[in-house]
Amino acid sequence: MSNKLLTPLNIGAFDLQHRLVLEWPLVADPLNAPADQLALPSDCLLSGGLIIHDPGALIWPERTSQLISDEDRIKSIWRTTMNNAKLARQSSVARLRGDIALQIPHRPNGILALTQHEIDKIIADYVDAAHRAKSSGFDGIELDSSFGSITDLFLMPSTNLRTDRYGGAIVQRLNFVLELVEALTQAFSRDRLGIRLSPFPRGFEGGRCKVYDDVLSSLRDQEIAYVHLELSEGFDTRVLKSAPPAKALRRAYPGIFVTSGQQSLQFAMDLVEGRWADAVCFFSPQLDAQFLSLLKHA
Repeated sequence: MSNKLLTPLNIGAFDLQHRLVLEWPLVADPLNAPADQLALPSDCLLSGGLIIHDPGALIWPERTSQLISDEDRIKSIWRTTMNNAKLARQSSVARLRGDIALQIPHRPNGILALTQHEIDKIIADYVDAAHRAKSSGFDGIELDSSFGSITDLFLMPSTNLRTDRYGGAIVQRLNFVLELVEALTQAFSRDRLGIRLSPFPRGFEGGRCKVYDDVLSSLRDQEIAYVHLELSEGFDTRVLKSAPPAKALRRAYPGIFVTSGQQSLQFAMDLVEGRWADAVCFFSPQLDAQFLSLLKHA
């Protein structure tokens, strides 16, 4: 059987030569990072693919202590990395982190206490981060809306106790993420924007999965490049193809699914062959020589 992982795929603006997505680790301080921490994989199999970076200090909001000269140096470092990626025909997106501790520090009540002005400021911070990513050479962005992120907190009724236009029924709890997606188009077109979600942090939780049915149904009209779903440990392709919550998610969003979480070659092949996912994301340290050798002979 041919390995569908190694067949071309169009993801929004990205024409990929294979369906293997690489997640590159967080670089908290690129000014002090070893040279190989920013180096991209050189294996020819990974050329023509998509890499998701977590560029850390480049995109964290409220970086008031960072000097302008440091910001320029960080951008210069990433521009060099992105230029190298383009030489390898790799597309690179920057993950915009959704860390609640960074975005609303000193707020024990979390999103409940946010004023409209503060919500507008958070969205503006994301847009500013997206512009910094673009000026640093990234081809697109991935909005981190995974479990525990500020977006996730707005979506879930257990953490969103607001009574204004951002709280209550799911149609209102969706307002934050939809406004955020719309605002990010100031920096990147929709076909260069992905979003990372965690519908299964503890397996098939009925209420959570139903929320994400609605989330994905709303995102299908946004015409973004892809949805990146984190999978819990213990899932296999038979579960994803047969379990009603998983089938409902796939029906809710007919666009491109990138999945991560179960990091094995066979699982990745089964997901793509079974058409539940279109591409599979691996954390970069797992792509060692032995793994790449398996892929070459798959």
